[in-house]
Amino acid sequence: TQAGLSLGLASEIATDFAGWGPPLKATLMSVIVLNQLVGPPLLESAIRAAGEAGGALDPYHLRHEPGARRHDSRKTLTRAGSESE
Repeated sequence: TQAGLSLGLASEIATDFAGWGPPLKATLMSVIVLNQLVGPPLLESAIRAAGEAGGALDPYHLRHEPGARRHDSRKTLTRAGSESE
């Protein structure tokens, strides 16, 4: 993965540049791990904040939105209770 390649390059820097390589490796490893742990939840919250998560046919949100109605077998339920054939 991209993180694995970055960690490998950080290790190479640490061995090739003995003076400043190890501190840079520690910094890079910390940033990479932080990005891997914090990045996905932050991306999800940004997508939700933008209103792009789930779309109109997300079953959980359709059941819990005001105005959403159940559908019969011939129609597709969309937001705000509108139906399409």
